[in-house]
Amino acid sequence: MRLKESYVLVLLSAFVLGTACHDTTSPPQRRQVNIFAIQTPQRAAIMDTIHISFQYGSNPCDTAVVFESQLMSDGIRLGVSSVGTDRLCPIAVTAAYQLPFLYVVGPFHQAPFTVRFAEPSEADSVRVVAAQ
Repeated sequence: MRLKESYVLVLLSAFVLGTACHDTTSPPQRRQVNIFAIQTPQRAAIMDTIHISFQYGSNPCDTAVVFESQLMSDGIRLGVSSVGTDRLCPIAVTAAYQLPFLYVVGPFHQAPFTVRFAEPSEADSVRVVAAQ
């Protein structure tokens, strides 16, 4: 075998071994992202509308960003998850500043109203909107 052919064979073998260890048929892994800059009102009557705003810390190149909400007996639990990428990611100009996410709770809610924010690898951040 000539040097050129053996070089190509080594490169091809490295490529096959590298791709064989990566399962391309498995679904991408979702990850919980941090929530910060949380703003909730201090008090609200049952007939008031509650405006909850927060920002989240996903990478600008993350895909499939999902806002999750789960009703609970005393309020709601909010979270954000996304799918990261292992590809080279240039910093997006539009992601330099993300607008806060706004969640609105209409009238006839619990009073007091508890808002839990899902955090990765730690306890939920909790805010209680007291009854007015």
